[in-house]
Amino acid sequence: MTLTMMERSGTDELGNTVVDFGGKYSTDTIKEDAKVNINDLPTEMIIHIFANLDPVYLNTVRTVCKRWNFVINDRQTWINSFNLKFNTPKVFPSLTNSANWMSEYFTRLQVMKNWKRSTALHYTYQVINNEYRLNDTVLTNFASNNGQGKILVFSKYPGNIALGNLTNGKNQSFIPGGNSSFYENLAHSLNWNYLLLGKANGDITLKNLITSTSSGSNRLSYTKFVDSEDAEDKSPVMAVELNSFGMDKYKTKIDAISGSFSGKLKLWNLNGQMLKMIKFPGEIILGIKSNFRKWIIVSTDSNVYIVDLTTQEVAAKIELGFTVANTEDPSAHSYYDSYSKVKNSLDVDFGDSNIIVCYQSIIKVFNFKDLNNIRTRELRLKDDVVVEKCKLQTMSNSRVLGTRNPQVIGGDGLLFANSLSDDTVIVWNVRDDEHTSTIVPHCKISLTFKDIKYTTTSSLFSPILDRNLPYITTIALNSSVIAIGGYNGVSNVYDVFTGKFVKEIYVKFPRKFTHMYQELIPVTEIRLNDDQQETNGLIICGDTVQYFQFGESKTSSVTNSDAAKRQKGGFGNYGKSKTKKKIKDGMEDYTSQKFLERQRQEQEQQLLDKYNGRDFDDDDEELSLALALSQSVNTSTLKLRLALELSKHLHESDAQAAAIDEEEDEVMRKVMELSLRDL
Repeated sequence: MTLTMMERSGTDELGNTVVDFGGKYSTDTIKEDAKVNINDLPTEMIIHIFANLDPVYLNTVRTVCKRWNFVINDRQTWINSFNLKFNTPKVFPSLTNSANWMSEYFTRLQVMKNWKRSTALHYTYQVINNEYRLNDTVLTNFASNNGQGKILVFSKYPGNIALGNLTNGKNQSFIPGGNSSFYENLAHSLNWNYLLLGKANGDITLKNLITSTSSGSNRLSYTKFVDSEDAEDKSPVMAVELNSFGMDKYKTKIDAISGSFSGKLKLWNLNGQMLKMIKFPGEIILGIKSNFRKWIIVSTDSNVYIVDLTTQEVAAKIELGFTVANTEDPSAHSYYDSYSKVKNSLDVDFGDSNIIVCYQSIIKVFNFKDLNNIRTRELRLKDDVVVEKCKLQTMSNSRVLGTRNPQVIGGDGLLFANSLSDDTVIVWNVRDDEHTSTIVPHCKISLTFKDIKYTTTSSLFSPILDRNLPYITTIALNSSVIAIGGYNGVSNVYDVFTGKFVKEIYVKFPRKFTHMYQELIPVTEIRLNDDQQETNGLIICGDTVQYFQFGESKTSSVTNSDAAKRQKGGFGNYGKSKTKKKIKDGMEDYTSQKFLERQRQEQEQQLLDKYNGRDFDDDDEELSLALALSQSVNTSTLKLRLALELSKHLHESDAQAAAIDEEEDEVMRKVMELSLRDL
């Protein structure tokens, strides 16, 4: 292969003289009619070549020369290499929230290994006094309560609340909903301290969960919100939002928001005083989201409004492009929840200023970083396919309130999932940097009844087979996996990027939970730990909760001194030392496991030699074993033959499994050794 030298020349990123060959660049060592080697190729071409290498090898080849090191440190090389290994899109959420690609690679391998192969722990318990088995909202905190975590389950219609330990269900307490009508609670929002209710008759009440008693008779626990200027307004309250990110202890600032059927948005403090009212005449407020710092996002039946919390004025209006079909007053019906089934769903990514609205066959994202130029992306499904469930990737409050950091691995992406009426689930990225007008899912999971292994074959599941009920009842996702729930506890985990089946995350309920074998009960909620590196969560099915955990939980609190060092050092020596210690611990664990494996194999070989007559402690032991075998040979010949055949079959299966494990362990060993060398 030869190239002809052209006249144009310049310098590359490292200061080397380069010559332009019709748009392709080469170093000045290339002469006319000289053969081309890899270093003579343009930088973009070398990036493309190296991007086809596994990340574990990139860390090795970058030590060859300065140019290779420069190319391999290019972000695009790692993006392409990660896509090759994990099928990640260009922008994806990071597990480590750092800028170290090798650390991210090692962590992803370990997390997926935990999901696939680690020892499982399950604990099943019931939520007390939940006779209706309705779970409208579930709050979880996996890191609190000395590692036991805590769970709160709220049932909207009766208004009941149950609290207890997350991992085992112990120390449960119950807060009754009072004497309210079964269907009068139209909207609700709650945190660990308060419950805010919006009712069909226009009332808004705040309940203090800390001071509430089991009898519900403590009147000091209730605060009724009163608008003295609009006391006659009895319009149904369709949406409420309660501050979950740090309330004002003096109860004077805005900590609660309500929206009514008549289009009135009201801002309240915790004393029940209205501080501001904004009217949207002729519109119905269906959803409210706020970070209680800068923005309030209001979704109506035809528009989305962005309200500035500091000025309490409308900053922008966005037309949805459709109108919610049902405009009847819900207070005219006995079953108010029928109205909520046609409401458009509203989710907000405050970290990157994205609003997600889903309604029937339409999914839209509005980016409002620039209020004068709001960017819109959308996905229109087939006419006969509608959105059933919407779920934003699980996140901690710090990420909800924080801002996006494009410098971390994967560009700090954020995932969103929709289950559809055709029994499929799509996963896509909210934070898309391509500036296109179309939402393109990177993953689609199709399920059938055969894909879900139910714990019983009774006629309970005939409505599902007859297609009267959907296969999918709930979804949840994090940076690694997506969990999909069905009925009677059935829940599976899939790779969030490839959609490949990973494993079942539930176990068969104990027989004492008899109703799980007599009724068809959908999984109403799956909660995953908001720590993206953890592999535990909850499956909530009616009044029954199953806690699951794969591998050892790594949840631990960070001391103030550690946090200060991390903030001061950034991604410097402190972060490196922590990463190095983590990798060293992994190496020690790997070495220990291999030693125990070799020791076990040696013991098995010794026993095999002994019973095959090749290794005995003394002649008497060998003689006694021979006599025993001789005595039983006539009566057990058939059994021995069957046992030998079975042993041979099991040995071959174990050998195949061992070969797979050995290959994966070897990759992990190389990753850890190269990571230590890099640090």
